Amino acid sequence: NGWSAWVDGRHLIPVPQDPPAPGGPLTAPEDPRPLLARAEQALARYRAAVEEAARGTLDGEDFRRRTQGVRIGVVVDGESVWLYDAVQGRWAYGDGTALSTYATDEEPGERPAAPGYAPTRVVTPDAEP
Repeated sequence: NGWSAWVDGRHLIPVPQDPPAPGGPLTAPEDPRPLLARAEQALARYRAAVEEAARGTLDGEDFRRRTQGVRIGVVVDGESVWLYDAVQGRWAYGDGTALSTYATDEEPGERPAAPGYAPTRVVTPDAEP
């Protein structure tokens, strides 16, 4: 779009590589069915709470209590699937037969500044350099 910008690289977090190519080997393959079942059960519990709230048999506070801590994530794109595993705090990628860890919830460790570069300093528009 023609915009230009800068970013403090110390605050960037690495993103995972692209998922493996179809038919390629996955690292530490797992059976996707248990994680799919947990996602299905969590979605069913959430939907039941939504249904009760829509009927008026569950008020807002009870809805919040019933749904507190529910975390699910499922993205299906053809044979590819990305599933959020709330127990292990990770996203897993699968090709329909096996899963492997794609990304985790872990915070990246503090990385040292790149050598040869001075730390970034914030300058307000009114300040002299």
